Amino acid sequence: MSRQNKIRAPRHPNPKTTAKIASVKKVIGEKLRALRKEKGVTIKVVASALRFSPSRVGRLERGEDPVWLTDFFAIAQYYKVAAHTLYPKEKEFLGRSKKAELVCNV
Repeated sequence: MSRQNKIRAPRHPNPKTTAKIASVKKVIGEKLRALRKEKGVTIKVVASALRFSPSRVGRLERGEDPVWLTDFFAIAQYYKVAAHTLYPKEKEFLGRSKKAELVCNV
């Protein structure tokens, strides 16, 4: 049987990695909510400015949705902060691994 014809089993996410990703998303969401409240605007105002739906902004703030790279820049521009400040440092999320440390110390 050739390599191309082999059927591969789906890759299942590692529970530890999944938990770390959820932790990072939650910290990012908390930062987004704090920035919004500091600015004194509603979710609807932020959603309109960023061209997101209000439910997407809410999911981002609750850490339920991932924040894509392009979103980071749009959000940072809206709140007038550096994009890297939105991403958590190593100490800000629970559970650490060498890989997570490398990613979060950027």
